[in-house]
Amino acid sequence: MNHLSLFNGIGGFQLAAAWVGWNNVAHVEIDDYCNAVVKRHFPESKCFKNIRNFDGTKFKGAIDIISGGDPCQPHSNAGLGKGQDDDRYLWPEMFRIIREIHPAWVVNENVTGSISNGILDVKISHLEGEGYACQAFVIPAAAVGALHQRDRVWFVAYDADSKSKSGQSGYENYIKTSERIRQPEEPVDLWNDVANTNGERSQKQYDATEPGILQEGVSRYFGFGDAPYGHIPENEIKSAIIRSLDGLPEGLDYPWRNQRIKALGNAIVPQVAYELFKAINAINKAP
Repeated sequence: MNHLSLFNGIGGFQLAAAWVGWNNVAHVEIDDYCNAVVKRHFPESKCFKNIRNFDGTKFKGAIDIISGGDPCQPHSNAGLGKGQDDDRYLWPEMFRIIREIHPAWVVNENVTGSISNGILDVKISHLEGEGYACQAFVIPAAAVGALHQRDRVWFVAYDADSKSKSGQSGYENYIKTSERIRQPEEPVDLWNDVANTNGERSQKQYDATEPGILQEGVSRYFGFGDAPYGHIPENEIKSAIIRSLDGLPEGLDYPWRNQRIKALGNAIVPQVAYELFKAINAINKAP
């Protein structure tokens, strides 16, 4: 499967694609910091910066799946709620690229506010008009073991009659995917069954002397208590959302702090995309 990621950010969809063994052919992302991160991890992916100028016709026949989480600010309950009147409403650009390439699969992610303001219906109507069958789901990050709720709308579109045949277009001279793609790494298992028991882990992590307070407070937040989405191995826990090491002197990473926070805040949870991509693989392999 050849994958194109739009509104790529720090590469959450690309990471999930690598986990299932797909080829990250190209991505579109305007943010320089995000592109620098992606270049380190996915150097084989061709970078395009401005989605308004991206010409999808060059990839027609070479892409099996397009993924993307178009900007959520027009639909977020925390925003101004302008919807289609917001200049950050970029679904039309994603839809234009889908029409130009017409891959077999499309996966889109956005906030649940896109349900209440009708944008999800607009997206599905657009794609159904192009011959796609669509199915939407509300999946929280907690469903894959993350430490926060983070409800998001994910929808999958499929056209069984798509004429996409990877690598068989005029673009095949550029993408020698079998030679360029690296071996995928294993995804992080957020529900590690071999982890220590809650009590053992909290005692080891905090040397708790007041387990009642600890288990109901701090330990539950970090996944050591009986929270429904706990059970994250303690060696996966990093301090703060900036992913610095414990004990790092305060201020050492300030030059990139804002960029990291912004990038992480805009990122998808790749483990959710991974589950969807696994399902797509299973459908493709079905007789």
